[in-house]
Amino acid sequence: MRRFLLLCVCLWVFLFVAPLITVGRSEVNDVPTLPVPTAEETEKKELSDSAVTVTLLRNGSTEKIPLDEYLAGVVAAEMPALFDEEALKAQAVAARTYTMKKIAAPPASEHNGAAVCANPSHCKAYAPLSETAAGWNSDAEKYTEKILRAVAETDGEILLYDGEPITAVFHSTSSGKTENAADVWGGNVPYLVSVESP
Repeated sequence: MRRFLLLCVCLWVFLFVAPLITVGRSEVNDVPTLPVPTAEETEKKELSDSAVTVTLLRNGSTEKIPLDEYLAGVVAAEMPALFDEEALKAQAVAARTYTMKKIAAPPASEHNGAAVCANPSHCKAYAPLSETAAGWNSDAEKYTEKILRAVAETDGEILLYDGEPITAVFHSTSSGKTENAADVWGGNVPYLVSVESP
């Protein structure tokens, strides 16, 4: 009887457990090794948007607001909410990158000590999301959720060049190609070069 039970247990292990172990090993061997993030990269990723405060100059006065709230207002003001979610996410990443670079730099003299302003010809367009949503009528809830999701799903993501946030400028309308930074602002920026933009 013992032999029969032992045979049943061995058969069960062979039929059910061994294939799982083999599959597990082959899956592990097939998975590429991912680079281990440095302590600096981990620290940057752990800093969520809600943990960062932005000082904003708007309507002549400065206010401090959480970065995620600010980004939602920028995305809503800079891009139509009916655009594809991936476009809204790209806008959120560009706005976050631009803002983090501004936060790290000394404030512009016309900002009254604030890192950014709500003037789109100087910084980024901004209005509280609730103000923008008021103009969306029956789509207000849908568009508000869409923008908040775009900001949340890219939380903490910024664009870097040589480990530093880039100057994340963009255009709303393309004439077929971009310009070199040197031709526009007079300074050479290696990642802002002319490319075809059909």
